[in-house]
Amino acid sequence: MRDSVQLLSIVAVAIISIVLCAGCGEPGPTIGLGLHLEKGKRYGVSTVTDQSIMGEMKMRQSVGLWTNYAVEDVDAAGNATVRVTYDSAAFSQTTDSTVSYHSGDTTSEIPPAAAAYISIVGHGFGVKIAPGGRVMEVIGGDALRQAIIDRMSGSNKFLSGVIDQNLRTMFSDSALKLSIGQMLAFYPPKPVAVGDSWTSKGDIGGGFPMTLENEYTLKSRGNGVAVVELKSKIEPTATPAAADVSPISYDITGAQKGTMEIDERSGWMMKSEQTEEFSGMIRQRADSGSATGGEMPVSVRGTTVTKSWEMN
Repeated sequence: MRDSVQLLSIVAVAIISIVLCAGCGEPGPTIGLGLHLEKGKRYGVSTVTDQSIMGEMKMRQSVGLWTNYAVEDVDAAGNATVRVTYDSAAFSQTTDSTVSYHSGDTTSEIPPAAAAYISIVGHGFGVKIAPGGRVMEVIGGDALRQAIIDRMSGSNKFLSGVIDQNLRTMFSDSALKLSIGQMLAFYPPKPVAVGDSWTSKGDIGGGFPMTLENEYTLKSRGNGVAVVELKSKIEPTATPAAADVSPISYDITGAQKGTMEIDERSGWMMKSEQTEEFSGMIRQRADSGSATGGEMPVSVRGTTVTKSWEMN
């Protein structure tokens, strides 16, 4: 039961984190939104997700991550190398009782349910990003991945092999690449005017065989800020490549909606507010470490607020 609750907690935040989370020029009829970062710039980002989760038991959960993005280099083609570092994290979960923890607390034992989030603090990875938002390369993902596994194995004695394997998949280089790519998927393929819409579609990744379909609409422009509306839906991937080897399978559908505020000069997202809802089944194979296997229903409603600021 405790393993199932922890897995449900990790999966709920991971999907939303993966699902989540642009340009230059003077105001005019159209604008070409894109990523135009400057070497030496550094951005702080806070992301807080609040969720109500229905599964084997009811729970409310809040996860906060504070991250900084340091632009280490920009080449002649505009491709930016960015170092992503997790500065701090906070976690709260209420079931029959409430557990909470902040990474700044060095005197208390880390609650098992919080270990996956607290373990990434002080670690990070690098990415190379094209002006259109395409992630070209992930740098140092193996160190981040191993740090999470080592920390969780040391602090969580009932951590199962299933959770361990899923964490390795969720934080693999390909998963990190897909995750950052989805966060930057809002750049339009051509200049847009207020009222124009465009779409993107891609796999969620991170061990979750699901497809994310996004529709974006440029709602307004003013004072160098573009406001973009987002509507998304999540659907199972028709033929997941890992279906035969993954110990856990997912049949989950859902939707999210919200708005983003984009700095037109740099293309950096300064604020995002989204609501999301998804539900379905999580299934575990009998030969994956569970004697009998089984399935677990999940239903999640939540909000995610992201804020960013320039640190220098």
